[in-house]
Amino acid sequence: MDNLPARKGRTPPCDLDDEDSKGHAGTDPPQLTNPGPVRIEATVI
Repeated sequence: MDNLPARKGRTPPCDLDDEDSKGHAGTDPPQLTNPGPVRIEATVI
Protein backbone atom coordinates (compact mmCIF):
# COMPACT_ATOMS: atom_id res chain seq x y z
CA MET A 1 0.00 0.00 0.00
CA ASP A 2 2.90 2.35 0.74
CA ASN A 3 3.95 2.07 -2.92
CA LEU A 4 0.70 3.61 -4.19
CA PRO A 5 0.90 6.73 -1.94
CA ALA A 6 4.59 7.08 -2.86
CA ARG A 7 3.61 7.27 -6.54
CA LYS A 8 1.02 9.93 -5.78
CA GLY A 9 3.76 12.01 -4.16
CA ARG A 10 5.82 11.66 -7.34
CA THR A 11 2.92 12.80 -9.52
CA PRO A 12 3.26 16.55 -8.69
CA PRO A 13 7.03 16.57 -9.39
CA CYS A 14 6.38 14.78 -12.68
CA ASP A 15 4.16 17.67 -13.77
CA LEU A 16 7.02 20.10 -13.11
CA ASP A 17 9.36 17.91 -15.16
CA ASP A 18 6.88 18.00 -18.06
CA GLU A 19 6.92 21.80 -18.02
CA ASP A 20 10.73 21.81 -17.96
CA SER A 21 10.83 19.34 -20.87
CA LYS A 22 8.52 21.40 -23.09
CA GLY A 23 11.25 21.21 -25.74
CA HIS A 24 10.82 17.42 -25.80
CA ALA A 25 7.32 17.14 -27.27
CA GLY A 26 7.78 13.38 -27.77
CA THR A 27 8.41 12.97 -24.04
CA ASP A 28 5.18 14.71 -22.94
CA PRO A 29 2.67 12.16 -24.39
CA PRO A 30 4.32 9.09 -22.74
CA GLN A 31 4.58 10.85 -19.36
CA LEU A 32 0.90 11.84 -19.50
CA THR A 33 0.00 8.22 -20.30
CA ASN A 34 1.83 6.86 -17.23
CA PRO A 35 -0.09 8.89 -14.61
CA GLY A 36 -3.39 7.84 -16.24
CA PRO A 37 -3.13 4.09 -15.49
CA VAL A 38 -1.59 4.77 -12.07
CA ARG A 39 -4.56 6.94 -11.09
CA ILE A 40 -6.97 4.20 -12.19
CA GLU A 41 -5.22 1.64 -9.95
CA ALA A 42 -5.27 4.06 -7.01
CA THR A 43 -8.98 4.71 -7.64
CA VAL A 44 -9.76 0.98 -7.62
CA ILE A 45 -8.13 0.65 -4.20
